[in-house]
Amino acid sequence: MKKMIQIVALAFVSNMAWAQNTGIGTKAPTHKLHVKDVSDPIRLEGLSNATSTAGTIVTDANGVLKKRNTDNISTVRVSGNVTLSTSTNTPVFIDSTEPPTETFDNLNEFSGNTFTASQTGLYQVSFTGRYMQQTSSFYTGSVWLYVGNGPNPPIYGTLDMGGINPKASSSSILSYPLSVTKSELVKLTAGQVIQFKMSTYGASGSISGTYIITVNRVD
Repeated sequence: MKKMIQIVALAFVSNMAWAQNTGIGTKAPTHKLHVKDVSDPIRLEGLSNATSTAGTIVTDANGVLKKRNTDNISTVRVSGNVTLSTSTNTPVFIDSTEPPTETFDNLNEFSGNTFTASQTGLYQVSFTGRYMQQTSSFYTGSVWLYVGNGPNPPIYGTLDMGGINPKASSSSILSYPLSVTKSELVKLTAGQVIQFKMSTYGASGSISGTYIITVNRVD
């Protein structure tokens, strides 16, 4: 009986020891292993090269290690078609004609005409608009980024515009659209949005356009 009690007591103590957090440089560890020092608290030597796809180790604001890979990194690619009316010569949202097609959207951050950042960080944004040419007139096209909510958010960055001059004069040229690309590095807080619009100026009739948008978090 005495031996049985000793075994139970040993099992209880071992379980308590495993349940506790271990601290190095701190008396109040908050995780299984909590290392604290004034600078560079962890050093590893002799690591082997990865032989397969591996995630990147990052830290959050509290210094807790996390793994980042293709499943959880913020990256988006969308494309679509839009008809640009020349009656008002004003920018229109990219989804005004039809919904965009998402090639990938790892964190489900894109909807309609809007990218919503799930995390605070720096985002590389590339927006290319393509406009079919006309034989009847010279015109220009532009792409617009708006950082903020609502129907009239502030414009981000400079105006990027391109056109064809002289205008297209043969059927072979008509098959090649003019392109305008805007590339910006945007700092966003979690929940902040980017909206996308396209416009054309000087065309004699409605213009058929296409677009490709990519957004990648770089930090």
